[in-house]
Amino acid sequence: MRAHIAANRVGPADVAEIADRLSRFCSTCPPEIADGSAYIRHLLEEHEINRALLTRPEFELSGVAAMLEGVGVGLDEMRGVIESRIARGRIVEGHGDLRPEHVCLVTPPQIIDCLEFNRSMRIIDPYDEINHLALECEVLGASWIAPLLLSAPERPHGDRPNDRLLALYSAFGASLRARLCLVHFP
Repeated sequence: MRAHIAANRVGPADVAEIADRLSRFCSTCPPEIADGSAYIRHLLEEHEINRALLTRPEFELSGVAAMLEGVGVGLDEMRGVIESRIARGRIVEGHGDLRPEHVCLVTPPQIIDCLEFNRSMRIIDPYDEINHLALECEVLGASWIAPLLLSAPERPHGDRPNDRLLALYSAFGASLRARLCLVHFP
Protein backbone atom coordinates (compact mmCIF):
# COMPACT_ATOMS: atom_id res chain seq x y z
CA MET A 1 0.00 0.00 0.00
CA ARG A 2 2.86 2.36 0.79
CA ALA A 3 4.28 2.04 -2.73
CA HIS A 4 0.81 2.43 -4.25
CA ILE A 5 0.21 5.63 -2.28
CA ALA A 6 3.59 7.01 -3.40
CA ALA A 7 2.71 6.23 -7.02
CA ASN A 8 -0.81 7.67 -6.60
CA ARG A 9 -2.29 4.26 -7.47
CA VAL A 10 -4.64 3.85 -4.51
CA GLY A 11 -8.27 4.68 -5.07
CA PRO A 12 -11.46 4.62 -3.02
CA ALA A 13 -12.27 1.09 -4.24
CA ASP A 14 -8.92 -0.17 -2.89
CA VAL A 15 -9.53 1.49 0.47
CA ALA A 16 -13.07 0.07 0.57
CA GLU A 17 -11.62 -3.43 0.06
CA ILE A 18 -9.06 -2.87 2.82
CA ALA A 19 -11.76 -1.49 5.12
CA ASP A 20 -14.00 -4.46 4.36
CA ARG A 21 -11.17 -6.91 5.01
CA LEU A 22 -10.33 -5.25 8.33
CA SER A 23 -14.00 -5.11 9.30
CA ARG A 24 -14.53 -8.81 8.59
CA PHE A 25 -11.34 -9.70 10.44
CA CYS A 26 -12.30 -7.68 13.53
CA SER A 27 -15.78 -9.18 13.57
CA THR A 28 -14.33 -12.70 13.75
CA CYS A 29 -11.86 -11.97 16.56
CA PRO A 30 -12.95 -13.16 19.97
CA PRO A 31 -13.36 -10.31 22.45
CA GLU A 32 -10.49 -9.79 24.85
CA ILE A 33 -12.58 -9.14 27.94
CA ALA A 34 -10.30 -11.02 30.34
CA ASP A 35 -7.09 -9.64 28.82
CA GLY A 36 -8.52 -6.25 27.90
CA SER A 37 -6.72 -4.55 30.75
CA ALA A 38 -3.48 -5.23 28.83
CA TYR A 39 -4.69 -2.64 26.34
CA ILE A 40 -5.02 0.06 28.98
CA ARG A 41 -1.66 -0.90 30.52
CA HIS A 42 -0.07 -0.68 27.07
CA LEU A 43 -1.50 2.81 26.45
CA LEU A 44 -0.37 4.08 29.85
CA GLU A 45 3.10 2.53 29.68
CA GLU A 46 3.77 3.69 26.13
CA HIS A 47 2.55 7.17 27.00
CA GLU A 48 5.08 7.40 29.84
CA ILE A 49 7.86 6.23 27.52
CA ASN A 50 6.73 8.80 24.92
CA ARG A 51 6.73 11.54 27.57
CA ALA A 52 10.18 10.60 28.89
CA LEU A 53 11.80 10.66 25.45
CA LEU A 54 9.93 13.42 23.65
CA THR A 55 10.39 15.98 26.44
CA ARG A 56 14.16 15.57 26.62
CA PRO A 57 15.66 19.07 26.26
CA GLU A 58 18.17 18.08 23.59
CA PHE A 59 15.34 17.38 21.13
CA GLU A 60 13.93 20.92 21.48
CA LEU A 61 10.41 19.83 20.51
CA SER A 62 8.38 22.94 21.19
CA GLY A 63 4.77 22.30 22.11
CA VAL A 64 5.26 18.59 22.66
CA ALA A 65 4.91 18.84 26.45
CA ALA A 66 1.44 20.39 26.11
CA MET A 67 0.39 17.76 23.58
CA LEU A 68 1.64 14.96 25.83
CA GLU A 69 -0.15 16.53 28.80
CA GLY A 70 -3.33 16.46 26.72
CA VAL A 71 -2.81 12.77 25.94
CA GLY A 72 -2.26 12.04 29.64
CA VAL A 73 -5.42 13.92 30.62
CA GLY A 74 -7.29 12.18 27.82
CA LEU A 75 -6.15 8.77 29.01
CA ASP A 76 -7.37 9.60 32.51
CA GLU A 77 -10.69 11.00 31.33
CA MET A 78 -11.38 8.29 28.76
CA ARG A 79 -10.28 5.32 30.86
CA GLY A 80 -13.89 4.53 31.82
CA VAL A 81 -14.94 4.65 28.16
CA ILE A 82 -12.12 2.28 27.23
CA GLU A 83 -13.01 -0.03 30.11
CA SER A 84 -16.62 -0.01 28.90
CA ARG A 85 -15.42 -0.98 25.41
CA ILE A 86 -13.45 -3.84 26.97
CA ALA A 87 -16.50 -5.03 28.94
CA ARG A 88 -18.66 -4.89 25.78
CA GLY A 89 -16.14 -7.05 23.92
CA ARG A 90 -14.85 -4.33 21.58
CA ILE A 91 -11.18 -4.93 22.28
CA VAL A 92 -9.64 -7.77 20.25
CA GLU A 93 -6.30 -9.34 19.43
CA GLY A 94 -5.41 -7.61 16.21
CA HIS A 95 -2.32 -6.68 14.24
CA GLY A 96 -0.81 -4.27 16.75
CA ASP A 97 1.24 -2.16 14.34
CA LEU A 98 -0.82 -1.67 11.20
CA ARG A 99 0.96 0.50 8.64
CA PRO A 100 0.65 0.87 4.85
CA GLU A 101 3.68 -1.37 4.26
CA HIS A 102 1.75 -4.16 6.01
CA VAL A 103 -1.08 -4.03 3.47
CA CYS A 104 -0.53 -5.89 0.21
CA LEU A 105 -2.94 -4.62 -2.44
CA VAL A 106 -3.88 -7.88 -4.12
CA THR A 107 -7.38 -9.30 -4.43
CA PRO A 108 -8.42 -9.61 -1.69
CA PRO A 109 -5.98 -7.31 0.16
CA GLN A 110 -3.66 -9.12 2.54
CA ILE A 111 -2.58 -7.79 5.93
CA ILE A 112 0.85 -9.06 6.96
CA ASP A 113 3.55 -8.71 9.62
CA CYS A 114 1.66 -8.56 12.91
CA LEU A 115 3.54 -8.01 16.17
CA GLU A 116 4.17 -11.70 16.76
CA PHE A 117 6.67 -11.11 19.55
CA ASN A 118 4.31 -9.37 21.95
CA ARG A 119 0.70 -10.48 22.33
CA SER A 120 -0.14 -7.68 24.77
CA MET A 121 0.69 -5.13 22.06
CA ARG A 122 -1.82 -6.86 19.77
CA ILE A 123 -4.67 -6.42 22.27
CA ILE A 124 -6.26 -3.32 20.78
CA ASP A 125 -9.41 -1.41 19.93
CA PRO A 126 -9.96 -1.92 16.17
CA TYR A 127 -10.56 1.82 15.88
CA ASP A 128 -7.15 2.52 17.41
CA GLU A 129 -5.55 0.07 15.01
CA ILE A 130 -7.29 1.51 11.95
CA ASN A 131 -6.64 5.04 13.21
CA HIS A 132 -2.94 4.19 13.26
CA LEU A 133 -3.09 3.01 9.63
CA ALA A 134 -4.99 6.19 8.71
CA LEU A 135 -2.33 8.35 10.41
CA GLU A 136 0.43 6.60 8.49
CA CYS A 137 -1.48 7.14 5.23
CA GLU A 138 -1.86 10.81 6.11
CA VAL A 139 1.90 11.12 6.68
CA LEU A 140 2.33 9.74 3.16
CA GLY A 141 0.04 12.46 1.80
CA ALA A 142 -3.17 10.45 1.54
CA SER A 143 -5.36 12.00 4.25
CA TRP A 144 -8.49 11.19 2.23
CA ILE A 145 -8.06 7.53 3.26
CA ALA A 146 -8.81 8.08 6.98
CA PRO A 147 -12.60 8.58 6.81
CA LEU A 148 -13.00 5.54 4.57
CA LEU A 149 -10.95 3.34 6.88
CA LEU A 150 -12.59 4.58 10.06
CA SER A 151 -16.00 3.53 8.77
CA ALA A 152 -14.83 -0.10 8.55
CA PRO A 153 -15.31 -1.40 12.09
CA GLU A 154 -18.81 0.11 12.24
CA ARG A 155 -20.10 -2.42 9.77
CA PRO A 156 -20.21 -5.56 11.92
CA HIS A 157 -21.19 -4.06 15.27
CA GLY A 158 -21.87 -0.32 14.90
CA ASP A 159 -20.06 0.59 18.10
CA ARG A 160 -18.00 3.55 16.95
CA PRO A 161 -16.22 5.36 19.79
CA ASN A 162 -17.09 8.97 20.46
CA ASP A 163 -15.01 11.71 18.82
CA ARG A 164 -13.03 12.36 22.01
CA LEU A 165 -11.78 8.78 22.14
CA LEU A 166 -10.92 8.83 18.43
CA ALA A 167 -9.03 12.10 18.98
CA LEU A 168 -7.18 10.50 21.89
CA TYR A 169 -6.22 7.53 19.72
CA SER A 170 -4.94 9.98 17.07
CA ALA A 171 -2.90 12.02 19.55
CA PHE A 172 -1.50 8.90 21.19
CA GLY A 173 -0.58 7.47 17.79
CA ALA A 174 1.10 10.71 16.73
CA SER A 175 3.19 10.84 19.91
CA LEU A 176 4.15 7.18 19.52
CA ARG A 177 5.12 7.80 15.90
CA ALA A 178 7.22 10.82 16.92
CA ARG A 179 9.02 8.73 19.52
CA LEU A 180 9.73 5.93 17.07
CA CYS A 181 11.04 8.43 14.51
CA LEU A 182 13.44 9.86 17.10
CA VAL A 183 14.60 6.40 18.16
CA HIS A 184 15.29 5.41 14.54
CA PHE A 185 16.79 8.77 13.56
CA PRO A 186 20.41 8.29 12.41
